[in-house]
Amino acid sequence: MDTLTKAGSLSESATHHVIQFKKDHKKQKVVNKTQVVIVGDSHARGCASEVKQKLNSEYEVVEFTNPGSSMKDIKESVKLKMAQLTKKDIIVLWRGIE
Repeated sequence: MDTLTKAGSLSESATHHVIQFKKDHKKQKVVNKTQVVIVGDSHARGCASEVKQKLNSEYEVVEFTNPGSSMKDIKESVKLKMAQLTKKDIIVLWRGIE
C-alpha cells in the first residue's frame, strides 16, 4: 500500500499537502542534498526562502503551509513525508498559538 492510499485517513487539507509534496518531490532531481522540510500553518509562510538564504547549496529547502491547520493535521502530513526522507534530512513543524 503506497502513501497516497494511506492518506485517505487524513483530513482533506493534510491529504492535499501530501499529494502536493509528492508532485513537488518528483519534479526535483536532487542528488545527495539534505532536505529541510518546513511544515506549518500561516506562521511558517515565507520561512523557506529565508532559511535557504542562510544555507549553502548542499541543502534543499521545501515549505508546505496550510493556514489554519491544526497541529494534528501538521503531524499527520509529516508522517507521510518522513517515509520519503533520509536520516540526514530535517523536518520543522511550525504552528502559531491559538
